[in-house]
Amino acid sequence: MPSREHDVLADKALIWLANRATHTGIRGAREIQIANGYVADACAIGWLQYHWYRDYLDRSELHKKRFRPIRHPSPGDLPWIAPKDYNVADEIDRDWCYLFESKISRADFWSTFNHSDKHANRREPMANLHWIVTPCGMIQQQEVPDFWGLLEVSGGGLKETKKPILQIVPELLMLKYAKCILWKGCWNRRDPECGVWIDEEPDYQI
Repeated sequence: MPSREHDVLADKALIWLANRATHTGIRGAREIQIANGYVADACAIGWLQYHWYRDYLDRSELHKKRFRPIRHPSPGDLPWIAPKDYNVADEIDRDWCYLFESKISRADFWSTFNHSDKHANRREPMANLHWIVTPCGMIQQQEVPDFWGLLEVSGGGLKETKKPILQIVPELLMLKYAKCILWKGCWNRRDPECGVWIDEEPDYQI
C-alpha cells in the first residue's frame, strides 16, 4: 500500500498537470492498475495547452517522422504519404495519457528502477508522457530512465527538472486509462450535498 507521502506527491503531480491543461481540464486518479502487476501512483488523460503540447512534441523529434493521419481518409486516399510541408502537430492526436511514479527515498526509487525483471514494465512505454515525482535533490537527472521525466518538490508545488520523451502508444491504451479512471471515480466521487471528495469505499458490495 502507498504511504501518505506517496499520495501527497501523486496529488501534487495531478495538480501540476492540470495547470498545464486546456480549459477542458484533465481526468486523473491515484493508484491506477494499468497492467498486470503494474499499479501507477497516478494517471491522467487530457489535452495540454498548445505551448506545452508543442514543447514535448518538438523535443521528441517526431516532426522528423511520418505518420498516417489521425483523421480517417477515404479509401482512395490510401496509402497516405505526408507532403513536404506536413506538420505532424496537426495530425498527432492531442488526447494523451500521463503516468506518474511517486518516490519518497532513494531506496524506494531503486526498488522500482533497478533493471530487475519484477519491474521490467517500467522500462516500456505505458503512456504518452511519464514522470518520476520526488522530493527536491533526491535523485540526479542522469539516474532517471531514458524516456521518463523528473518532477521535484519546489515550494508548495513541483518543478520539472527533466522533461520526458513523448511516446506514441496505441489508442487502446488510452481507452484502458479512461476505463480505469472512470472506475476509480466510482469511489472517489463528489458528494453533491457537501461538495467534498469521498475517499472511503462504501460498506456495501454491488
